[in-house]
Amino acid sequence: MPSQDTYPELKTQDVLDLLNTEGIGQRARGANQSKVYLFPDNSPPVAIKTPTGKGLWRWVSRFIIQREHEIYRILEMVPRVPHCYGLFQGQYLVIEYQPGGKTRREATSVPPGTTSPSEPVAGLRKTIATMHRCGIAHADLKRPDNVIHTPDNRLVVIDFGTALKRRTARGGPLWRWAAQQDWNAWAHYGWGKDPQLMPPAVARLYQRTFLERIAKTLRRAYKRVRGID
Repeated sequence: MPSQDTYPELKTQDVLDLLNTEGIGQRARGANQSKVYLFPDNSPPVAIKTPTGKGLWRWVSRFIIQREHEIYRILEMVPRVPHCYGLFQGQYLVIEYQPGGKTRREATSVPPGTTSPSEPVAGLRKTIATMHRCGIAHADLKRPDNVIHTPDNRLVVIDFGTALKRRTARGGPLWRWAAQQDWNAWAHYGWGKDPQLMPPAVARLYQRTFLERIAKTLRRAYKRVRGID
């Protein structure tokens, strides 16, 4: 990953000028509490996250963006996490643009019986482990929009709006739940959702959370009612 010195410094006016030409930027999909505009042809290429709504909702949106900025600062040197250029005017989060598209398991998984993960999934494992050592659990890596598969075959983690910070050495129940979600997503990208198709070590790591088990039961019941195989 490039050092901090390799990234140019952006000024507030640079960011405002880009936002004033938002027609050139491409709005990214999958952003929940904000709007994200992509500027791949800018120098440097950036993505700008902006708050949405009015009144109380806009305050909440700004708060989430400010919190996400704190997390990006914690993860600044973590491989396969975009560089953060900063938070401007307390509401515009600017990060390094990542080319590519959302991750599809068909492009990252290995055949059943394969014990070693594909190269991009092996890299994602290192990213998750380093994030957790830094005290951050993403909690929403299963959403393909949050893991960008780049043209050079890397899986880059973005969108820390729902991430959790560990407050104690072990982490509270909610943080441990979020960390387990991260590992479940990693196993899913590498081998799918069936533990029987995973290597034993990965199958032991893959543990469906309580909410996931409920969701699976509801999906099965729905399919039976609708007669879906």
